[in-house]
Amino acid sequence: MSEHAVMRNQLSSNQAAGSSAGDRSALRMSGIVKRLGELTLGPLDFEIEPGTVVALVGPNGSGKSSIFRMLMNLSKPDQGELRMLGKVYGSDEDEADVKRRMGYVPEESSWDELGCTTIRQLHHFVSRWYPSWNETLYRQLMIDFELHERMKLSTLSKGMKRKLSCIIAISYEPQVLLLDEATSGLDPFASKRMIEQLVRYMDGGERSIFFSTHVMEEVRRLADYILYINRGRFVGVFEKDRLLDDWKKMWVREAPQAAGQLPGVVAIEPGRDGGLVQIISKASMETEAALSVQGIVPVRVTGMELEDILEILGRQDRETSEE
Repeated sequence: MSEHAVMRNQLSSNQAAGSSAGDRSALRMSGIVKRLGELTLGPLDFEIEPGTVVALVGPNGSGKSSIFRMLMNLSKPDQGELRMLGKVYGSDEDEADVKRRMGYVPEESSWDELGCTTIRQLHHFVSRWYPSWNETLYRQLMIDFELHERMKLSTLSKGMKRKLSCIIAISYEPQVLLLDEATSGLDPFASKRMIEQLVRYMDGGERSIFFSTHVMEEVRRLADYILYINRGRFVGVFEKDRLLDDWKKMWVREAPQAAGQLPGVVAIEPGRDGGLVQIISKASMETEAALSVQGIVPVRVTGMELEDILEILGRQDRETSEE
């Protein structure tokens, strides 16, 4: 059953929000496996706590959109358990209750099945279904993103549809917000405003955001944690700030002894024609301490870009899987 079908079938129902005893997580995947043709996604084991923002990153075709479809109960895992806001999708009533408390912006937005032709009609339909609908916030977001209710849904560009989907998802102030490539199709100015709105959304209390993206600037500005998948394989969950703090490039005048055994060292590039030796470390403080024991002081130390760190992590994962 699609999320819109649940809205239609449960429009008159107003189930009380709640969660199973002892489970405060925004979402939880336990041993989730999904077979996608030649690709097997998982097993996935992770949890998102209230008040955190988690970015889902990975190459195209790694299964990111499939994860969102499972979170929305549009697709079922082949094995494992998935809980949203403390509940397992066990009935239409459970699904309606969960979806009233979560916002979802899919990669491709479509409202055809709702029978709405204008933004005004869509607004009227959706606002009745969510008891937490914030009309003042909705009106302000419409102004901020330069949309008006007379616009026909069929004439909206991809970027305008993306704006409208985000406006609707934020306007009922859900407990958890799922964004599949949230700023896709937006120009740089609209993208910047969207990120600012998402930051404001997180100021509203114990809310959570789980979003996929290829744009590292979004990860830098929004994410607390990075969940990295590579060709369906779960590489790991990483604290963003710690990655940026720990991973460094450093240059030294001479190659250290037993360089490959130094703590934290990921790669070493010998200097050319007597030039500086470059060391990449994932634990820069430990590496520098080990170099100091050998009487080596780095000439220069710089931080690394997130995309470079993730590329190395992905390469290490591929090498491990091929062993």
